[in-house]
Amino acid sequence: MIHQHRKEVHVKVTKLMILCFLFEFTTRWVVQAMDSRLASYMNWKFGFTAISYSLLSCSTGVVSFCEQAFLYSFLVQKCNVPIVYLALLGATLETIAYWIIAASRNLVFTIIGVLILVMGYCFSTTTSASIISTTNPAEVQGKVLSWNNLCQQISYVVTPLVLSAVYTANPNATYYSCMIVSGICFFDMLYIISLPNSRLFGKVNVLELKGNNELPVKKDIEKKDSPSEMVTIPNADASTNEPVSTASNVDSPVIVTDAPLTNPPSV
Repeated sequence: MIHQHRKEVHVKVTKLMILCFLFEFTTRWVVQAMDSRLASYMNWKFGFTAISYSLLSCSTGVVSFCEQAFLYSFLVQKCNVPIVYLALLGATLETIAYWIIAASRNLVFTIIGVLILVMGYCFSTTTSASIISTTNPAEVQGKVLSWNNLCQQISYVVTPLVLSAVYTANPNATYYSCMIVSGICFFDMLYIISLPNSRLFGKVNVLELKGNNELPVKKDIEKKDSPSEMVTIPNADASTNEPVSTASNVDSPVIVTDAPLTNPPSV
């Protein structure tokens, strides 16, 4: 049985982490902007029925599937487009879509705006987790990703509360207000792009890169207690139940020869 004292790793929150958390929060705003208010908004503005909205939801699912299954992978893997650039494109599409939905007086243009909103969301949805997984050591990735998921859940809670209040006060302002959130998302990603090695985020573990552009994330991990390992040999005497070193120290070389023994043993 092996008893091992694991390293105690304390995560120091970095600027890049905060930017990813903010991007995750603003990106997930799209989900509740559609799920919580869009049906009521379109019914109020155009008399959009529940059946029609169900068909619209199905069409957005088809767009999302095609984009994530084919278009996104094609752009990232075949065309080698950095995911941060796609995320910036997604934030731009979200802003445009919010404006179309809010300003349009035609049902067709509103539906087009909804589809553009879904496309922008699909370009952005995986970005934060991808960046975190390639800019943090394996020892802390789980903890940082859990913080990222917490920001996602907070967005799911806050968005319906805010949009319900805005919708009650002025339905026309519902999606104009969302443009503020997508604008924050846009400038957030713009700042991430300005960081060193940003083109490699989500594709390559940047902690393994050498040079002056190495991110400061690696040295921001504070480790306590050096690792120690104690090996216990089962069913052994008490004198042998001590730490055992697995390293072998050879003081002199061993010479192997095929010559016969000079004094063979007597029978």
